[in-house]
Amino acid sequence: MENTFKNSTNNPIVDAVGQMNITGNIIPEAWYKTIVNEKGKVNLLAVHILSDIVYWYRPTEVRDENTLSVTYEKKFKDNDFLQRSYDQLLEKFNISKKQARDCIVFLESLGLIKRHFRTIQSPIGQLANIMFIELVQECLKAITYPDSYKETSKNDDSSIQDDIGGLQIPIHLPMTIMLRIQILLQILLQILLHKIQH
Repeated sequence: MENTFKNSTNNPIVDAVGQMNITGNIIPEAWYKTIVNEKGKVNLLAVHILSDIVYWYRPTEVRDENTLSVTYEKKFKDNDFLQRSYDQLLEKFNISKKQARDCIVFLESLGLIKRHFRTIQSPIGQLANIMFIELVQECLKAITYPDSYKETSKNDDSSIQDDIGGLQIPIHLPMTIMLRIQILLQILLQILLHKIQH
């Protein structure tokens, strides 16, 4: 389907692409530096799978033409988490079941997602071990906006200073581990503050 692109950029290729209605997942640039393995190399398959998970968690805008109001709805059917199977991932990304599982486990090890296995009722009866994926928004924000964390780079390692209650904690670890620790510290701090307030 072509889009109506009326303005010319004076570049025929750019104008032609502007007329295409290209849709799909969004990959923030930062993920190429933050979704990395223990050697600091990007895990491209994990980036693409995370991008697909994030797509399903992005709200859909619904406009009412009578009232002109705008509301938002979730894309998936379950009340709280996205239902996904390794078979769906292997079909979509043309990968093996092992690759799909390894990427999901990798994303979970980064703290970006949590797997929940449930028994659900279906038209053919009960189905056990159905995987649901919870997206951890705090961790997603941390890997998408890493500059909001106090980072400095030193050779192949990154350093971070976290100020918790006046206590400076220096950490010199690869980016992936560093972000995991930073996120866990922030979550722990939020839990402690919540318990103090209640």
